[in-house]
Amino acid sequence: GAVGEAEARLGAAALYRAACTHDRFETLRDCQLSNAGLSEAQQEEACRAPAEAFVREASAGTSACAETMFQAAQTQCAKEYGAFVQCSAANEGLFRACPKQLERFSACLDKQIPPQ
Repeated sequence: GAVGEAEARLGAAALYRAACTHDRFETLRDCQLSNAGLSEAQQEEACRAPAEAFVREASAGTSACAETMFQAAQTQCAKEYGAFVQCSAANEGLFRACPKQLERFSACLDKQIPPQ
């Protein structure tokens, strides 16, 4: 019903945030690993931009990345988004009831993550 669909759409919004936060974390981790031989202060300086991007993404109520992901869900990922919302709504908003739809939707979203 309408409640299940609303829950599914809210759940999808959490996916946008998670995808963006995860992407920013991966970028920070890659920077830290590639600068592992530097002193802590040098590493902090070298990775300042990815660290700030990660903190901004992780603590924001919403973000430009999440907004871009929302738009992608409505356009580039509309088919996958629709299947995910429909399945989730039919299963009281439970993601675990729709693993294939969630996987396809997440894979599509991952391709849409904007650069930092």
